[in-house]
Amino acid sequence: MPTRIAVGVHEYATGQPGKFNPAENLTRWPGITLTRPFITAPLDQADDLGALMIAACRPSWAAGLEPQVSFKIMPQQLIKGLWTARVRDSLARAREVAAGRPTTLIYWHEGSKEVGQLYTAAQYADAWQIIYGTAKEVWPEATVAYCETSYAWRPGDGRTKDPAPYKAIPADLWLDDVYLGNTWPATMRLVDHPGHNRWNEQLAAGRGNPWGFGELGRGPTKTDQTDRADLFVADAEYLLTTSCQRVTFWTTGGQERSPLWPLDARAETALRDQVIPLLAGPAVPDGYTATDDPGVLWSVITGCLVPVDGVAAHEEFIRRVLGAGGATREVRK
Repeated sequence: MPTRIAVGVHEYATGQPGKFNPAENLTRWPGITLTRPFITAPLDQADDLGALMIAACRPSWAAGLEPQVSFKIMPQQLIKGLWTARVRDSLARAREVAAGRPTTLIYWHEGSKEVGQLYTAAQYADAWQIIYGTAKEVWPEATVAYCETSYAWRPGDGRTKDPAPYKAIPADLWLDDVYLGNTWPATMRLVDHPGHNRWNEQLAAGRGNPWGFGELGRGPTKTDQTDRADLFVADAEYLLTTSCQRVTFWTTGGQERSPLWPLDARAETALRDQVIPLLAGPAVPDGYTATDDPGVLWSVITGCLVPVDGVAAHEEFIRRVLGAGGATREVRK
């Protein structure tokens, strides 16, 4: 099980509903490494996927954060080969601009919601095969994530009654979108969520696949607006006992303009000061990198493992023995 879980917070820029500022997010939420940009609506054949993807991801790359970018192309068009050359060209151009910076690609997130309306489960799975194969050919270092919604994985939901087509979908990472406070009670513990648990057993952890949350939102309870602060902390403590690899907390009204998901002051404080440090581990100072042990860092300067509580002493050693200005100096070979 991982000792650290990558974290993102999906939040609008200050005073700009619907707009995002990854650099500001990083300042407001220290410790995050993920963002969640969207290319909204199914693309038309006249749309330039490459330009849209670069525009959506560039602010995150510039801030040193990993974009988890979603895009939609009708499965029937992919299956007919109408997008084959353009998807390959678009991903190649985006990869060039990314220049090695971590990027997650998500084709048609929450796709099971449209099964039976826009396409069949088999068509969705076939389209995924095309996207995954092209992405790994053109952009092999990108993480290709399959992102579902726990709502459609409720026991008895007809769209996922037969999980076989979804099990045929190839991915590097499986993500689930979970919201508590609307369909599901706001006081429900994440560990008790029936839709998420069925999804996880059928597609993700139950099959040994790496997994996490593409979106995790909590609304206030009807009786106490502050309960969700404690529930966020309980979620984090639970996730640390699982094999979860990443989670992006949702704090906006979204396209539905829901008033449920924006945070009250106590929930915001809990997320910033308790939940993110608990999941992501302590902030890593300049000149050090994280290790698998949350209590130990790697010194880039000396090549030594250093306990988190021993960084100050190690910096003093660097100053005295190496005669340099700590982690700010040029690394010596």
